[in-house]
Amino acid sequence: AKEYILAFATEAKRYEKDIDAAMAELSLWTSRVSLAESKGAAELAQAARAKAGEVAARLESLKAEKRSLDSKVEAMKGSLRGIKAAERSVDADRLLAEMQLATGEALEPEAAATDAAFAKLEKASGVESELEALKRKMGQS
Repeated sequence: AKEYILAFATEAKRYEKDIDAAMAELSLWTSRVSLAESKGAAELAQAARAKAGEVAARLESLKAEKRSLDSKVEAMKGSLRGIKAAERSVDADRLLAEMQLATGEALEPEAAATDAAFAKLEKASGVESELEALKRKMGQS
């Protein structure tokens, strides 16, 4: 997704350069109109005005395309932030399901419950035997 956004941003930068070039060309043709009018060359001035009009139309088209690309890039960035936030959040149900699969509880719930009960009993009996051993040791001292 980042590469896709980067491609759009790169295209927007290309449009910026094209817009700068079109603005320079429009300035050139506008100055040529003024030059032709100052020298009394009406035909030349009319041709320069026509060319300036074409350049101005192309410039507006480039600006519109760039605005469109900019809005798409911003929308994609917003979506990317949303995706990243969703990836960071923890889905407790999914995590529980994964843990149940890892422990086998999801596949054989009765066997997993039995194993858990035996583990609890074994742990409790281990603690009790350690306590009895400690009591005997304390009683001998």
